[in-house]
Amino acid sequence: MNTTSSIRVKRQGLMPCWKGDLFIPEIGDWIRPKPGFRIFTTINPRTVGYVGRNTQDAANDDRFRFMYFDYMPEDQEISLIKSVLLSAGMKDEATAISTATCYREVAAAVRKAYMGVSDDAAALDVTLSTRSLVRWAKYAMACAGVSNSGFGPVHYALERSKTLKASPETRMAIHEMVHQVFGEEYRTPLTQSLTA
Repeated sequence: MNTTSSIRVKRQGLMPCWKGDLFIPEIGDWIRPKPGFRIFTTINPRTVGYVGRNTQDAANDDRFRFMYFDYMPEDQEISLIKSVLLSAGMKDEATAISTATCYREVAAAVRKAYMGVSDDAAALDVTLSTRSLVRWAKYAMACAGVSNSGFGPVHYALERSKTLKASPETRMAIHEMVHQVFGEEYRTPLTQSLTA
């Protein structure tokens, strides 16, 4: 909803539906909502971390009920990542739980910095959604034999799944979080420059 302007929403989208009819020029037909017709839409929260979105005006906001959905509970997200790791070939369940916990801990730190919950409020320009977290874990398992310029599979997969889309500062900060959570053996050329 907040990826389009409120003027466009009013003139070309929802406003005609609220008034009764909506003409679809591509098919040359009218949509006439039945009684009880509802529209469901999503919008990013109005927090510091969400940039590049359009603010809807008060008239549009007044037509909706707002609900907040947070990330999965920690135990459920760890369980999900554990199952991804096991299905991707990790053999030991205890290792999968430990590794999944590390992935989740990195994601929690990134989310806090992105959403403005930590001391580094709005410091990052990307976050790690559950979808990103699953993709990262899958890529890391697929890249288990990869060593690219000192990057092990965890960092290499993180770059391919998320951090190459981020600013250089955010990229470095997230990889440092990985190093801090996963341990010394997860140092990369990126994080070595931070502690040298």
